[in-house]
Amino acid sequence: MIRDLRGRRVGLVLSGGGAKGAYHIGCLRALRAFGLERFAAIAGSSVGAINAVLFATGHLDAVEDAWRSLGPLDIVRLRFRHAWRLPLWIVAAIGSEFSPFKISRLSDRVGTRDGGWIHPALCLALATALWSAGRWLPAPLAGWATYGAAAPIALAILTVLHRFTRPVFLRPVFTDNTPLARALSQVVSDDRVRELQGSGIPIYGVLSQRDPDAEGSHRWGGWAPRYVRLDRVSDAASLCRILCDGSAVPGFLSTGSIDGRATLDGAWTDNMPAAPLLFGGHDLDAIIVVYLKQTVRHTSRFNSLCALTALLARDAFGCRSKASLHDWARVRWAAYRSSSASGDAVAEPGPVPQPVPLLIPVSPTRRIGNFFTGTLWFSRAKSAALIDAGERDMRAALERLTLDRDTRPGIPAAIPQPALASRGRSILRALWPLSDGAAAE
Repeated sequence: MIRDLRGRRVGLVLSGGGAKGAYHIGCLRALRAFGLERFAAIAGSSVGAINAVLFATGHLDAVEDAWRSLGPLDIVRLRFRHAWRLPLWIVAAIGSEFSPFKISRLSDRVGTRDGGWIHPALCLALATALWSAGRWLPAPLAGWATYGAAAPIALAILTVLHRFTRPVFLRPVFTDNTPLARALSQVVSDDRVRELQGSGIPIYGVLSQRDPDAEGSHRWGGWAPRYVRLDRVSDAASLCRILCDGSAVPGFLSTGSIDGRATLDGAWTDNMPAAPLLFGGHDLDAIIVVYLKQTVRHTSRFNSLCALTALLARDAFGCRSKASLHDWARVRWAAYRSSSASGDAVAEPGPVPQPVPLLIPVSPTRRIGNFFTGTLWFSRAKSAALIDAGERDMRAALERLTLDRDTRPGIPAAIPQPALASRGRSILRALWPLSDGAAAE
C-alpha cells in the first residue's frame, strides 16, 4: 500500500555506519522507484548526513557512482610520523569514555556529574575482593588473584586521568581524514548548497559536542547531541566541515571544534536521529527509519565490561530490551535542549503530535559487518553488494506494508519485522572473496 504514502508528509532518518552507508543508496533507489523522491524532513547521522545532503540535491545517480568507486584510501590517509605517540594513545584509549574495557559505565560520570567517585570506589572494592580471595585460594590461583587486583585499580586511575588525556586520544596516530574532506569538496559545491537551501526540505545532521553540563550527558561520557540544519549552512566549505566533523570516529579521524568545544562523530550520541523529526514541529504522518544493523537495540551503548556481561546474559536468556525509538529520541532531544548548542536555528519543541507519526523501520536482513569489517572497511565490491541488498530490503519492506484501522485514514501500519532475508549475492563474499567451492555464509 505504498501508494497511500504518496502525498503525505513523510520523513526519512538515515543512521550512521561508515562504509555500511552504501546500504542507504540502495534504499533510496527503491524509494525513488516507488515514487517517494521528496520528503517533508530528513535527518542523518555520520555517513547518513552525507547521504541525506547528496540525496536532497537530486543527484542520487552521481552519489551511487561515487560509492561504487570508493576504496579504503579514498576516505582516510595513513601517516606514520606520529607513531611515537602510539603507547600514550593506547593508554588514553583504554581509560576513555569510548572504551569497552571499563569496569562499569559509572566511569563516564567522573568529572562530569555528582557521583563520579562511585566508579573508583567500585574498582577499589573489586581489587580488595580479589586480593582477599587470594588468601583462601590454592597456590596457583592465589597468585593470579593477587596480581589481578592491580587491574581494576589501574583502570580507575586511567579513567580519572582521562580528563587530562582526552586530547591525546582524540588526535589520531596513524590516520587522517584529508581524503574524505577532499572527496566532499568535489561533490558539495556552492551551487549544490544553493540547491539545498532552495529545496525547502529541512535536513538535520548531528554532531557530538563536549558539554558535561547538558542533561543526561553522562550517558555519553560528557558529550551531548547537537542537531544542525544542514539546509541553512551558508557555503560549501562550512557544510563540508560539518559533515567531516560529524563523521569523525573518536580516535580514528580528526575531531573538530565549534564555539571552543570539541565535536566528533554524531553517531556517538545519536546514531538514529529521529529526535528533530519527532519533536521539531514538522507534523509528519510517517517516518521511514533506515538502520545499518541487523539487530537494533534502542538502549545506551554497552561500552563497559559489566554492561557487556549483562548484554550477553540477557541475550542468552532471551531478555531483550524493549525500549522504543520514541524513548530513545526523547532522551536525546532533552539533552540537546539543555545544552549550550540549543541556540542553533532549530524549531522550538512543540507538543508531540497526536497521533504520533508512524515509524517504518527498515534494516539489513543479513549481517553486513562489525565495526572493523563493516564501518571502517571501504571496498568497491562491498559497496556494490550493500547497494543491491538495500534496494531489495527496502522494496520488500514497502511491499509488505498493510493498512491498520488504528492509524490515520490511508496511512499504512509499520511492519513489525524487517523483510525476509534477501536472496542473491552474499555480503560476506564481497568482504572476503571465496573460492567457488567454499560456502558464502
